[in-house]
Amino acid sequence: MEKSIWQRIGKIVSSTVALAVFTLVSYAEVYVFVSGSLFEASRLLYGACFLYLTLFALLIVLTVCFGIGLFLSVYHPSIERNGLLCLCAELLTVLIGAALPILMYYGRMTESVTFLKTLPYFLAGLAAIVVAFLIPLAKKKSIFAAIAVCVLVGSGAGFAAVSARGETVRFEADPVVFDTGKDFSVVWCTDEVSVGYLEYEFGGKTYVVHDAEDGKYRADQRVHTVRVPYEHLFGNTYTVHSAKVLKNAAKNSKLGKFVSSKAYSFAQKIEGDSVKMLSLTDWHEDVESLYQTNASCGAYDVLLMMGDAINYVNEFEDILDNVVIPGGKLTGGVKPVLFVRGNHEPRGKYASELKGVLGYDDYYFATRYGSLNLLVLDGAEDKPDANEKYGGLIVSEAYRDEELSVIESWDPPAGDVICLCHIPIFTTSEDNEQFARFEALLEKWDVKLEISGHEHYLDYVQRASCGVLIAGGPTDDNGFVSCVISVEGGAASIKAINVKGETVKTYGPVALHEKD
Repeated sequence: MEKSIWQRIGKIVSSTVALAVFTLVSYAEVYVFVSGSLFEASRLLYGACFLYLTLFALLIVLTVCFGIGLFLSVYHPSIERNGLLCLCAELLTVLIGAALPILMYYGRMTESVTFLKTLPYFLAGLAAIVVAFLIPLAKKKSIFAAIAVCVLVGSGAGFAAVSARGETVRFEADPVVFDTGKDFSVVWCTDEVSVGYLEYEFGGKTYVVHDAEDGKYRADQRVHTVRVPYEHLFGNTYTVHSAKVLKNAAKNSKLGKFVSSKAYSFAQKIEGDSVKMLSLTDWHEDVESLYQTNASCGAYDVLLMMGDAINYVNEFEDILDNVVIPGGKLTGGVKPVLFVRGNHEPRGKYASELKGVLGYDDYYFATRYGSLNLLVLDGAEDKPDANEKYGGLIVSEAYRDEELSVIESWDPPAGDVICLCHIPIFTTSEDNEQFARFEALLEKWDVKLEISGHEHYLDYVQRASCGVLIAGGPTDDNGFVSCVISVEGGAASIKAINVKGETVKTYGPVALHEKD
């Protein structure tokens, strides 16, 4: 009797451990299997990708077979008594093992299922496998009935939860409102592929701005971008609306229910000569530092995102996770944001998608807040195009020529001007003809202050005609540093603040024009 008990305990323990190993290995396989696109992998990796995919598929099959073999060996006596049930359990194990990776892979291909979203489906499949392993132990009808009731109740609750949630989307953050130099670009993000529109009232009329092209919603992404005139948004209220794309086909397409955001009361238009700006630079995907520094810097009027938000734009999601979602969380959808492209944003497969997502026509433009003009320049890459790191994909030199030709044709505006450029112009202007033209441009516009980043340290350098703020970011001595630039009465005062809220340095006041 004692030996029989220990044998049974040993079988239960060994099968439990084996099932845990089976679970972990299977989920790891599923995660690896769905982490990329089959088409893109075959296009980029050619023959190698087929070798990897074949190995992954073989590993999945072997793991499933291992689970079935273990099941048969551990419960051999039960199989003889419950052959039909065990056959069902065996088939269920095979179906779960085969269907789950395919289902998740398809979801990944359509960008509607992410790693965390696959977890409930995997757990459901795992529960089915566990039940299949338990059924042969149900020698008594009462135990079998209890298992059946648990399965039915769990399945019903799960189905109800999925049904209730399955046709709606969730907003990932508040919208972010980018100043394009021509108008505002309002961008928001949902947790799944959806359609969207923005709604507001102006001059007694209701405006509905759809994220659409040529009469059709954009229905292939979870981010939405619409353009709104300055005068329509300043001091006004707006809402955004999105619906999940349940089916996007040639016919019988289907949307879920539209969900609406709260009403966002956008900032008043700045008048006069007083404006406060928060400059954030070079966070390189460290968005937590942005949230900490934002909480420490107090109120401001305009957010300056000074570039190198992303290390490399290897995935479309990198744009959302490091620019769009943080921008919405930082400003709450009620303050304007100026995005200045860094030298890391041109790198990566999806770099060309950034401008469209943010709603910019160009990365270089001029805009105005009160009496203060802001000139936004794009220094593009910081190395020669022939640098081996770029693999021949970068043509920044021709791009900067085009940019300079455009800006040099503009007439300088009246009033004070601050220049925003990720790369400090003076650091490369002495040995780069194009950056020397940028410096001449600043003199033409009578710029007295340039705000930059790029260097990963904090400093203020006074040049002959222009002061340059190198605005911190990740520094060695003070951690992550942001800068608050307060402009009033024709002068700028600068306060550098770390994530603890400590003022680590002050500069100024910097006169923005020659004294009369």
